[in-house]
Amino acid sequence: MREPLANRSHGWRRCDLPGPIRQEVLSGCSEQAKFERLGDKLSCFENEPMLDSDYVCAAEFHNTCRKAGVQGSHPDVLICACGYRVEASIYTKYKDFQRYREGLPISLYGAGETR
Repeated sequence: MREPLANRSHGWRRCDLPGPIRQEVLSGCSEQAKFERLGDKLSCFENEPMLDSDYVCAAEFHNTCRKAGVQGSHPDVLICACGYRVEASIYTKYKDFQRYREGLPISLYGAGETR
């Protein structure tokens, strides 16, 4: 399983940023100067591209969640699908991902678990 953050020689771990997360973060910056500063900071993270299979997996994850009574947003389950494909833990503070984890084969960074 790949782990988040970068530079193992310093005890850090690799961290990729899926395109939809980059877009969502930058979409929240309406002020151009802040947008550019944040874009510069995010540029140090490699982009993890979405594959066609991620969208299919996300649809399956969405249906799995819905059957369990959990409403998963389309961007959230796409992030779960991408993390599942690359075997990476998802770093988030959103409580929704705790619910997704109950029924999906994902791991959350800092949750003390492996898939």
